[in-house]
Amino acid sequence: MVSTRLITWTAGTIMCCGITLMFYHFLLRPISASLNISPQLQVVISAVFLGVSATIWVLMSGSEDEMVKMSDEIIHERTHKDDKKMLEYNAFLQYMDISRKFNNMSSDNEDKLIALYNELSDLMQTLPQDKLEDAKVLQENMQKRISLMRKTFKGKETNSAN
Repeated sequence: MVSTRLITWTAGTIMCCGITLMFYHFLLRPISASLNISPQLQVVISAVFLGVSATIWVLMSGSEDEMVKMSDEIIHERTHKDDKKMLEYNAFLQYMDISRKFNNMSSDNEDKLIALYNELSDLMQTLPQDKLEDAKVLQENMQKRISLMRKTFKGKETNSAN
């Protein structure tokens, strides 16, 4: 695989040579003809211009470490966004599973309902914003069912004691 450093330096070299050729062809030759500058001096002036343009290019392009660091940051940022989306998607799937289990649950299994409620509470931090409101409604429904189960259980205890 070709390294980024090789590609960068090759592109910079071609660019500097191209700029130097354009400088020579469009500026130096016409000026040299009117000022009677010798061909040897034209070569020296072109070489100096090439050196200056290469120096400017190197200063503007920055070091390779900076470029690698920037590309690593971009990759990390994109990966982080993708990871966050994946976590939200997985949380949504878990929410749907909890909702399905809650809707299919019999009304006499308080321990399982409390476990589902706790699972949903833990899941609330990773759910996407658009599903958070639905999850809160589901959580309220679970609380109502738990309190209804407890009231019903207390009523049965009181009746059996009499």
